Amino acid sequence: MRINPDICNNGLLRKASRRVTQFYDGRVASSGLKSTQLVILMHIDFLREPAPKTLAAHMSMDLSALGHSLKLLERGGLIEMLADLEDGRARRVRLTGKGKEKFAQAMALWHSAQIDLEKAAGKQNIHQLHALLGVLVSDDFERALREIETDAAVPR
Repeated sequence: MRINPDICNNGLLRKASRRVTQFYDGRVASSGLKSTQLVILMHIDFLREPAPKTLAAHMSMDLSALGHSLKLLERGGLIEMLADLEDGRARRVRLTGKGKEKFAQAMALWHSAQIDLEKAAGKQNIHQLHALLGVLVSDDFERALREIETDAAVPR
């Protein structure tokens, strides 16, 4: 049985994600960051010194995968891991001075990329995309998928 891969939701999402990531990578490259690194810095800045577990949850990432990325950013001097003031055993992630400078530089490039992507795709399409992606990353959607998986595991 031959099926056109372009009808696969997962395949199309991954294909779109690669194309958009390549676009953003090209646009922020002069900052020395990859778009994936910029997104992590964006979340750290937004969450203001999050615990790695909180950061991973906010990004819908596996903690160990995020840990690898954080180590690279730490080695580059862009972030630092601090002891949590309330719980000395816990850690927090913070942008360093160098990280803040790199982040500001990359964000100017990112902002231009945002505008150009909207021009290329159309403002209405971008609004629809944000609405759909909001559904796909919501807790309600995750719960619905878990319920479907549970129902599918029950023999009938």
